[in-house]
Amino acid sequence: TFPKGLSCTWKVKKPVRKHYQFTE
Repeated sequence: TFPKGLSCTWKVKKPVRKHYQFTE
C-alpha cells in the first residue's frame, strides 16, 4: 500500500509524465 501523499503524487505524476514525454 502507498501513503496517501505518495498516492496523490502518483496521480499527478502519471499525467504530468505523459505531458512531458513529447517535450523530452
